[in-house]
Amino acid sequence: MQLAVSRVNSLRAFSWIKSGWRLFTQQPAPFMAIAGILMAIQLLASLVPLASYVAVFLLPFLTIGLYQVASKVEQGEQVSVNDLFHYLSRIREYRVLFRISLVSILLSIPASMAGSNMAEAMIGGLPPALDQLVIFVLFMGLNFMATAFSIPAA
Repeated sequence: MQLAVSRVNSLRAFSWIKSGWRLFTQQPAPFMAIAGILMAIQLLASLVPLASYVAVFLLPFLTIGLYQVASKVEQGEQVSVNDLFHYLSRIREYRVLFRISLVSILLSIPASMAGSNMAEAMIGGLPPALDQLVIFVLFMGLNFMATAFSIPAA
């Protein structure tokens, strides 16, 4: 399988938002429940440092589950919140998602260390160090690109 790349006008993003809203209004309850679950995971990850790595590990599985939910709604099928966890329950079949999760965790480690150092500096009333900011942005960007482009292809 080869990844097809196409160039589109940046204003096309508005049509994507419109399409997303149309999908949401077709079955709002599952999408709201899924958003609540994802927010709860993020809240837990922000409160418990070790949980953040668990959240990073789960993210590719939950992201592709959300893609699956949107695809089913687009095809006129009924969806449930359980569809979000479809790929998580089949880790052995989707080892590529497991590998993406591990890469995401590895990229998150230097980003979280830099973010922690910046937070400590700001609490102390100091501006964040430029090198810490560069490391944070670089590794967060790499992590986002790695997951955003590899998950749909997986």
